[in-house]
Amino acid sequence: MTSSAPSADRIATVSLHKFKSLPKTGKPSCNEWTVLSSILKYNQNTDVLEVVAIGTGTKCLGKDYILSSSGEIINDSHAEVMSRRGFLRYILDSVRQRKHFTFDDANKKFRLDPTISFHFFTTHPPCGDASIFDIKDDDDEPYCKKPKQDANNDDNVGGRIPSTHATGGKLFETDVIDLMSQDIGEIRTKPGKGIRTLSVSCSDKLSRWNILGIQGALLDSILERPIYLSSFTICGVGNVESIERAIWKRWLNKYSITLPERYRMQNPTVTVANGNIEFEFSHTDSRTPSSNSIVWCDVEYRNLEIAVGGKRQGVTKKKLNTSMGRLLISKMEIYRQFLDVVLSVHDGKQSTFPFNRLMSYSDAKNSAEEYRLAWITLKEEVFKKWTVKKNIKYDFVLKSD
Repeated sequence: MTSSAPSADRIATVSLHKFKSLPKTGKPSCNEWTVLSSILKYNQNTDVLEVVAIGTGTKCLGKDYILSSSGEIINDSHAEVMSRRGFLRYILDSVRQRKHFTFDDANKKFRLDPTISFHFFTTHPPCGDASIFDIKDDDDEPYCKKPKQDANNDDNVGGRIPSTHATGGKLFETDVIDLMSQDIGEIRTKPGKGIRTLSVSCSDKLSRWNILGIQGALLDSILERPIYLSSFTICGVGNVESIERAIWKRWLNKYSITLPERYRMQNPTVTVANGNIEFEFSHTDSRTPSSNSIVWCDVEYRNLEIAVGGKRQGVTKKKLNTSMGRLLISKMEIYRQFLDVVLSVHDGKQSTFPFNRLMSYSDAKNSAEEYRLAWITLKEEVFKKWTVKKNIKYDFVLKSD
């Protein structure tokens, strides 16, 4: 058996090469920038490293635009979130094909091959806590590269000083007067100009996935164990200490609660790739952020999609609210794929799972009882300032269009 973790340079190179191989449609123009994130699968037996999901994007809808509770619109189109949604499609497709997963008749769950691990890559520090760090110019510190100063960049808001990389994420309304204060260890909402978003920062989402698993509640109900990311790699601007703090270290003194045995806070390996490995669409002073998001995943059907404003690019009004108009990474379509998989267990015989096509999305998620209780405990004891989307209940059922 080979080493359990591929190198940072290898992860970065494989990720950027895969992105470069994708069609040009949807990619930024020469005067635009974006963030790229990917999730890679590593086989310890064969030493094969493959990208299984890619996401790009920097946009997030403000709270006034979150009008749909039918699960048809993507609220958060940051690269980290897009890659994770593509990864959910990949896992569902793998379960359907019994690729790297076997069904355990004893516990009625799918089990991941223990020789398979998953690794995360990104070209920019996740917004929120991971983006706050001191910049080191010492040539002996290759893991951190000083970013260019840009007065028009959202990340520049809030008193950024030359020696510090800051986040544009906003603190929750507390007794702190300055919502842009660069206090470390705090939960934040996504950065952006204008109307405030209801999506927490990517640092906070990664931190949640690091405890409960990246698979989420739906898939948790059919998997034997949560799926955790084994490593985190970044290229370009980056700082190991700030990413470690954001993902798990900031909770060490607060994490004294008891969760179900299946959930444990992880400490993934955090590394920064060689400074010579660069993303062609990274941020520069002369570029504007791309309005597009790309999501690609290693599945058989419609593996590449382009999103604009949380919807599929180029869809006519007539097809906007149909399956052809929705992104396959939307809640509605992820739920459809989930039901297709679980209801086909045992080759068409009656499913061993308590789901049916008339069940609402929220009821299906709540059927993952251990996950639901663990998340309630975490919000009460650790993530005490997580956002709540009022009147957005996601009680939808599948549309038969």
